[in-house]
Amino acid sequence: MNKRALLCGAAALVLAGGGLVGYDVFVRESGCHGLLEDRAVQRLLGDRYAPDMECGELGAAVRDATTGSAPGRHTLVQARNMQAVVVALSKETERRKDPVIAAGLRGPLADALVDYAADTHATLAGEDGHRPRRHRAPWEEEGTVRMPVGEADLVRALRAVSEDPQAYARLRNAQTEVCAETMASVPAASSITVEKLRSEGTEAGVVRCRGQQGGQDRADSGLHA
Repeated sequence: MNKRALLCGAAALVLAGGGLVGYDVFVRESGCHGLLEDRAVQRLLGDRYAPDMECGELGAAVRDATTGSAPGRHTLVQARNMQAVVVALSKETERRKDPVIAAGLRGPLADALVDYAADTHATLAGEDGHRPRRHRAPWEEEGTVRMPVGEADLVRALRAVSEDPQAYARLRNAQTEVCAETMASVPAASSITVEKLRSEGTEAGVVRCRGQQGGQDRADSGLHA
């Protein structure tokens, strides 16, 4: 996978390599013991953790630990939890060399990732502050908590969750909505310069969204089919 694949539009992330590749056809179930054995996941679950949790139960607990009552609004603790989950999921799928995760995990993890669409968009666009640094901690900026995560970790996590067609559609729609909001916030092309976009830290996101809206398949991943 090259750099262009990692920066592709609308969750191009999600399915580097050609869209939904059909693992469900083979009805493969990897379980969720890898995540259950991750110390960071155990800590963030707190009293809800049990070594014999069902995968759906684990997914729901993770969703509750990473999201709040207001969509897209998070505490620092919730953002740290989300960061830890993305890294843990990435490590687990990379260890197994297999992107398939338990079906019971995909829906709840999609819920959580959709709630962080602004952050995942910023990471994939390479915006300042969201550069791929696995160990950078979440921070608060103008009343909004931001959740950075390594780009490669995010791609693996999103691809794993996107093995579920409904989860994939929701993740892609969330990225499209972020793009729409980003483009709406930018003045007409005749009244803005690249230098101004750079100074505001939004150049990469705007360029990625424009490429997406123009139907350009920047990663040869079939996302714009």
